[in-house]
Amino acid sequence: MNESSMSLPGASARPAARVRWSDRRGWRFGSSEFNVAALGIHLFVGLFPLAAYVFGGFAAPTWPRDFPLLTALWAGFVSLGYPLFAMLESRSFQAWARGLEPAQRAAEQAEYAGRAALAKNYWFGVLAAYLVVALLGFVVRG
Repeated sequence: MNESSMSLPGASARPAARVRWSDRRGWRFGSSEFNVAALGIHLFVGLFPLAAYVFGGFAAPTWPRDFPLLTALWAGFVSLGYPLFAMLESRSFQAWARGLEPAQRAAEQAEYAGRAALAKNYWFGVLAAYLVVALLGFVVRG
């Protein structure tokens, strides 16, 4: 008896294709619900000082002096939140992709690389906008 004749009827020796990375569900990386929740948290924390200033009379210009630890935590979360999330998601994707068949692995890696390139270009644009605003601030101050 060879190894393939010992398997269950109808079962193949090759592992079945798994659900696509972008179609995963639940509270884990690759899930659109998880990514939208993470985005919502990041936007809420990032825009909270602006919303509090506009709608609640929060003294934004004095906030860094009055609450230096809170300011440092906010700046760290806003600036490092997405890169940390992207790194953890990338590590999770690589671990997930290791168990795929070569053809599905290549397709998933190509799609993931495309999405990562789009995210990289977006964040490059955000940083370029920050640079323009900073330069305008220096020019206006004289």
